[in-house]
Amino acid sequence: MRFSARLEASSLSQIKACEEPYFTLGRLQRISKQVLVALEYIHQLYLIHADLKPENILIKSYSRCEVKVIDFGSSCFVDDQLTNYVQSRSYRAPEVILGLSYDQKIDIWSLGCIVAELWAGFVLFQNDSVQSLLARIMGILGPLPAHMLATGRSVPQYFTQDGRLYRESQPLPSSASTPPGHSGTLWTLEVRSS
Repeated sequence: MRFSARLEASSLSQIKACEEPYFTLGRLQRISKQVLVALEYIHQLYLIHADLKPENILIKSYSRCEVKVIDFGSSCFVDDQLTNYVQSRSYRAPEVILGLSYDQKIDIWSLGCIVAELWAGFVLFQNDSVQSLLARIMGILGPLPAHMLATGRSVPQYFTQDGRLYRESQPLPSSASTPPGHSGTLWTLEVRSS
């Protein structure tokens, strides 16, 4: 995928297709270093950005390849009461998805997803549900560690007791009655042969 550098102040997500690729390896290294320096600074203040995504990395200068991290509306202090609804889904860390305690490392996870996306030209963990997100994460990185599956508050929503991921099936027809407390979506086990 090729990108253009036409806009002077835009986010990484707004760079449009063009003849010359913008996100070369050298530029990605410069962008990554600048974002890491920004994260180091906010992390020293005991903050978690909690919504790092391409739209929240502003390009200050295309020619000098300078960026800055923006939008601290979802940020929180590490000792705040942490919620499970942080990070945009495609950049959400596994510990957040599974309902585990988390810290500033979730910002590093998001940055890794962003860099991979800019290099590859597509969203690394494209998804339409949490199940598909978990399936993609496990497809790329392998099984989640057992300690995460054993202690996550949200694990029973997505995994069986023996660690197999539930898979979203077709929604129930509107004429079918659904039991109280159910969304109308069937959940089945995804059984993979080894």
